[in-house]
Amino acid sequence: MCRYIAEGRKYTKCDHFVRLNVLALFDCGLRSCERSIKHPKNCTSNQCTSTLGPEIQKPIVTYDELCWACQSASKRPSLS
Repeated sequence: MCRYIAEGRKYTKCDHFVRLNVLALFDCGLRSCERSIKHPKNCTSNQCTSTLGPEIQKPIVTYDELCWACQSASKRPSLS
């Protein structure tokens, strides 16, 4: 499976990664992957993979706190 290479912010308290930019598409080199350069243009097989694998995350900055979504969720009043 081919994968996006993304850079972004890493939050250590919740272990979330917030993508800022996609740098490239990592080519897996498999003939059975529709997104690979090795996949034949005239392929008619329904067995080929069309989905991407998990992105490769490259943190450009790391914060020792919760991401904004987790901060917001922790401030919501409980329903009980």
